[in-house]
Amino acid sequence: AILWSLCDFALRSSYLPDHNLILVKSIICLAIWMVVQYHLILRSYVAQKTRKELLAYLPLAATMGLAISGYIPRSIEIDHNITIVRYGIGIVPIAIFTLALIVHDLHLLLGKWKASVQPADRNQLTYLLVATIVGGTLILATFTPLGTKYATAHIGNLAVALILIYAMAAHRLLDVGVALRRALAFFWVSI
Repeated sequence: AILWSLCDFALRSSYLPDHNLILVKSIICLAIWMVVQYHLILRSYVAQKTRKELLAYLPLAATMGLAISGYIPRSIEIDHNITIVRYGIGIVPIAIFTLALIVHDLHLLLGKWKASVQPADRNQLTYLLVATIVGGTLILATFTPLGTKYATAHIGNLAVALILIYAMAAHRLLDVGVALRRALAFFWVSI
């Protein structure tokens, strides 16, 4: 999500006008990668780990293939310092597949929420449901004319981040210690 936001910031700020096409292709691939990662987080709450989770990477592979081959985006226009991206028809099956992943996760979350009798579990699931609905709605707005002119997806991204941060701080939604240990280990290995 951070890489996606940085690339979009570079595109909309016109700092790199000669690289708009590369930035848009990166934004599309990073956005799909973000959705796949979010799907895996949601899956960790509702289902056992299986090899079927690897299917979630299919839209990412397809997006990268279409971006590299030049099928997406169809065009980029800059009108009065507003960047308008026309994604083209190639993004539609990918968007439908990723949307199906998230809708399926929402269905599983809602089922788990209904079956839960523990208030703490219900609170955690409620935050995940709200974050997914708010973020998903604003990210899908990207495909509308208003969303192509303004950064509606980033408003959704920010809303999801704020909801999840509050849920982690107030209701221990995720075990941050494990993630921090892994991040520190990766950092030191990289150095």
